Amino acid sequence: MDEKDVVKELYLHIGNGGVSFGVARDKHNRPMVTVRASHFGQITNGMELLTNVPTLIELGEMFLAAAKDGGFGEKEYVYAAKPLEPVVEGAVGQEEN
Repeated sequence: MDEKDVVKELYLHIGNGGVSFGVARDKHNRPMVTVRASHFGQITNGMELLTNVPTLIELGEMFLAAAKDGGFGEKEYVYAAKPLEPVVEGAVGQEEN
């Protein structure tokens, strides 16, 4: 899959790797849910799942509902996977990733 086919993507970083969740287009312009795991910059696992727009909406609503109504505790796990912010070249006070 080419990067230009990715519509939206979010990379959750933890330790020396992470997981990328995304939505992309296949060669027939159909939506795909993509999941890729990486470690030390190397893709270790991944999948592309053809789906449809109503399912994408349902997935989004599921995540929103879980975040709002999931009853999660106040304390966050110290090593929780979080979005990785890119390093902006020349930025002051930004640590290297």
